[in-house]
Amino acid sequence: MKKAGLFVIAMSFLLAEGILGVTGAAGGAAAFLEAGEGARALAMGSAFTANSDDPSVPYWNPAATAYINQMVVSTMVSLMTMDMQSNFFNLIYPTNTGNFAINWINFSVGGIEGRSADTEAFTTLSDTENAFFATYAKEITKGFSAGGNLKIISWNLAGTSSFGISCDAGFMIRPMPVLQFGVMFQDLANFLNWSTGTTEQIPLDMKIGTKVDALPGMLSISLDAEENQFDGVTLRSGAEATFFSMVFVRAGGYYDIKSYESNYTLGGGIKCRIANFLVQFDYAFLNEAILGQNEFDHKFSLAVYF
Repeated sequence: MKKAGLFVIAMSFLLAEGILGVTGAAGGAAAFLEAGEGARALAMGSAFTANSDDPSVPYWNPAATAYINQMVVSTMVSLMTMDMQSNFFNLIYPTNTGNFAINWINFSVGGIEGRSADTEAFTTLSDTENAFFATYAKEITKGFSAGGNLKIISWNLAGTSSFGISCDAGFMIRPMPVLQFGVMFQDLANFLNWSTGTTEQIPLDMKIGTKVDALPGMLSISLDAEENQFDGVTLRSGAEATFFSMVFVRAGGYYDIKSYESNYTLGGGIKCRIANFLVQFDYAFLNEAILGQNEFDHKFSLAVYF
């Protein structure tokens, strides 16, 4: 029975990783860390390494956090298929000595069927994954900033748990107001220790990107190249059009060089002042291939600037 139980856990693990692998997240341990956060960034094809004006930037490039000049709280929720849920929350706090942020990523899958032997009834398994990380960033010289994330990761899968630590490092260069460059090393030093005694490596993910304000205040274009240690190179692009300084329309796409897969993303947003607060609402539409079928994924983000 012990061996059968371990078999169920292993199959559940592969199922959870497989689901994430085909929804655009990198394979390997803690794949939920690669799924992306913030509806604005996701609507732009996740080409966000060189962007510095959104509360989700601690995830995309911690160095960009240095350019957030007021306290902001943001969150993202997802409407996903197959009993999957994904959530994000963060707070950015600027100071004279640098900018700080606290962040939380949550992913869960319920209703996974499993059994310990072919002749026994099915049981329902669940998968819950969390990452808590702190961010620090500072503009070192005018137009150049650096930042980092320190992550604590927890994972509970079918009664088996794991604990891990990881870190990110990012850099940003802004040579002129309409041009930005970003470099991001995600999950540099990392591990996951399972209660079964297994230790896994979280794959290193490297990104380089640029953002150009083609028509300042009206149209911006972002381009990224991403290389995952296990999955190879992915090219990403995104565009954002601004109307009346408060309404946004976005589109993006990506191309995986290894698998030849490509897809598109769409979205929009609105930013307005309510009382003494600046409020930003964003939406992203993702068309994803899950287990060989196209499924729609809807992302909603809300940010409040104080």
